[in-house]
Amino acid sequence: MLVIDLDHTLLHTTQDAQLASRLGFGRSPEIKQIQLFDRSTGQHQLHFVRLRPGCHEFLARCAMRYKLFINTHATRPYALAVINLIDPHGTYFGGRIMARTQDPPLLKSLNQLLHEYNHLDVESSMIVDDRLDVWNSDELESIVRIEPYVFFRPLQQMTLDTCSEFDDELSSVDMDDQLMHVGDVLLKVELLYREYHELKTKKLDVRKFLRHLRSGVLTNVSVCFDSNVPYVQQMHAYARLFGANVTSEVLRGATTHLVTNDAESEKSRLARRSEVKCVSLSWLTTSMGMFQRQSVFNHQVVLPQMSDDEDVQPPEIEPLFTRYKD
Repeated sequence: MLVIDLDHTLLHTTQDAQLASRLGFGRSPEIKQIQLFDRSTGQHQLHFVRLRPGCHEFLARCAMRYKLFINTHATRPYALAVINLIDPHGTYFGGRIMARTQDPPLLKSLNQLLHEYNHLDVESSMIVDDRLDVWNSDELESIVRIEPYVFFRPLQQMTLDTCSEFDDELSSVDMDDQLMHVGDVLLKVELLYREYHELKTKKLDVRKFLRHLRSGVLTNVSVCFDSNVPYVQQMHAYARLFGANVTSEVLRGATTHLVTNDAESEKSRLARRSEVKCVSLSWLTTSMGMFQRQSVFNHQVVLPQMSDDEDVQPPEIEPLFTRYKD
């Protein structure tokens, strides 16, 4: 079984008609429009939808090996409208949709789906979602996290009300390939699962195969999170699933990577003196998303040159047993 999130996982939406137009709505077939009725205001709302690149290929590939479910914190009318764009004939999901039922929404859980669909087996189920914090902590090991998909970004350096058609088209080029990589991981898990199943071993737990693929990705990595990095506690536990050690402070000789977005923070300065690599959160999440440790080259946080005061190393203290030796 494969449980998939909607927003930022399979697609991105906006209600900003001007932004959607600038990014290609009306010219590009990739951007669709849905209309929903808002009971609280009595008005219709327009949502502009951009499917993530490779969405249909990913779903077709997964549907051959998994029974697919949707679990989203979006409202059910919104989820149904979006699914009608993605899967109008019910080929992939067959109406298997779990949506938000209250405000604020409850944490997502595979047990919710168990009550709805009796044939769902937690031990043989995996989750694809861009967020860890919306799931019950017991489900963390079942999640294959994908980087959030954001297409409708405000255009950079937009100083005029109008732009050339050429510039608009360039700004809408989308090179996102995350679904392809996640699909590769899911395929590997399914092949391992099937191989063991054919050996008629005892009841299988799909998390066993995820552990196998995760093992070693972040071995010998000791990571510290700077206070300026937006992260949730689940990210600590998720990094540990990949073999990382997580520390609360930069420890000289022990910490290998500091995750930060501020080269001038106190921890960044300490990391610089301790020869600890300063990287953005993307280095960690990309390594975990690809199930392969990434080079820090494209994820380094550029540090300013050390001042003369910082360049001076603190003197070493002479050991007591030699201090008064003749």
